[in-house]
Amino acid sequence: MIVRSAVDKWFCAGANIAVLQTTTELSIGPWVRRGNEVFQKLATLPIPTIARVQGYALGGGLELALACDLIVAGEGAMLGQTEAKLGFIPGWGASGRLPVRVGESQAKRLFFTGAMVDATSALSMGLIDEVASGETLDERIADLVGAMEANSPVAIAAFKRILASMPSDWRAVMEAEANESVDCVVAADTQTRLHEFLNRRRPVKS
Repeated sequence: MIVRSAVDKWFCAGANIAVLQTTTELSIGPWVRRGNEVFQKLATLPIPTIARVQGYALGGGLELALACDLIVAGEGAMLGQTEAKLGFIPGWGASGRLPVRVGESQAKRLFFTGAMVDATSALSMGLIDEVASGETLDERIADLVGAMEANSPVAIAAFKRILASMPSDWRAVMEAEANESVDCVVAADTQTRLHEFLNRRRPVKS
């Protein structure tokens, strides 16, 4: 299965910021848990999944890509775990998946700085698996799919089940993200950051 956007500018920009402004300490926990459960279902599908990242994959959008087996990005892709800029933490599993992908130190750097990295940098740190030019991105993904389809779906499904059965703290990560998100959403700093972000995006009326 290929996870992709209908437009090249954005793979996925993550959560709706306007909705986050109305999220409360009562609603954020169930929202985080539901997102984690959905992404875990994606991560444990019995078939290979490939995130086709073209354009921006930020916050929850990067978490969506991280839930896939492989991430193949176009040369112009920009990726970032940017939640801290608005006073939040990852809510859909990146607290667990990002360190597995890039190591704890790189995960800290990406989250603490909120930096966006280009496809070349993302490849060098192991955040993505491959970079392809815009013209060859779909061709390269088709090659990967063809190689996978030539192999036994029974064996592939079995391998994914083994990986899923290995010691995993995804439920603990889910609960930690849900609980810590409560403190984030009620913080005055978070509300100020959301307000400033949304006001910057609104056009000035003449």
